[in-house]
Amino acid sequence: LYSSAASDVYKRQVQESAIIPICTEDTWELMRDLDLRPTWDSTVNNVSRDEQFLYYKAPLISGFSWQWTGEYITFEPPTRSAVKMISGSLHRPFASLVGSWILKPQGSETLLTMTTSFEPRLKLPFLPSIMSRRISRIMLESMANLASLAASR
Repeated sequence: LYSSAASDVYKRQVQESAIIPICTEDTWELMRDLDLRPTWDSTVNNVSRDEQFLYYKAPLISGFSWQWTGEYITFEPPTRSAVKMISGSLHRPFASLVGSWILKPQGSETLLTMTTSFEPRLKLPFLPSIMSRRISRIMLESMANLASLAASR
């Protein structure tokens, strides 16, 4: 067992931003298109939603994947969204996970900020730093993919 204070040692937050070369409303619609999501978002293989939850299949490592269910904790179209993991498959890498998008108009473009707050499921001293670097790289890659997709439309 870990106390709350001890558990906080493992919690991390990663934030990255990028300019998307289309207006905020169009960026929001592009990001919310579940059929297109796996083409730009490197964190998902598949995502679906119903009235209450989002269902994700996400890459893990070496071709393996994991599944998780999320619920909106914030939903303010077309500028803000946050999803919290409420359950995950047995081999999930996270004890807790929250991801958010904030979109701000920048003239005819959009400043997109993605934030991921997480706690690794395995309590190993080196793991939070390794996971933070990987999450940062994947978020930057996803935003670059989204910017390219937006520019091609």
